Amino acid sequence: MDTKVLSSGIHYSKLPESYIRPESDRPCLSQVSEFENVPIIDLGSHNRTQIVQQIGEACSSYGFFQVQPHISIFFVYSLFNNHRRTMKIVLDKQNNLD
Repeated sequence: MDTKVLSSGIHYSKLPESYIRPESDRPCLSQVSEFENVPIIDLGSHNRTQIVQQIGEACSSYGFFQVQPHISIFFVYSLFNNHRRTMKIVLDKQNNLD
């Protein structure tokens, strides 16, 4: 049974040169100061107005923020299982066309 390729994407063994910054343009990590008070936005809150205000304040004051809660492992497993089932259906349909 032959398997057909669904994607014709290009696979690189290393990054193309155009993706790599010259060393002179790269950030110098020894000159970066540590910042321990990164704003944390709770996306699990039901108060959307508060979330929007916190994001606006974090962007204007700090330029970045961290979001929580992160994706649960159960959600990730669910995505993988759904993907696996979907791909099985696709492959079964392709095999029936042969």
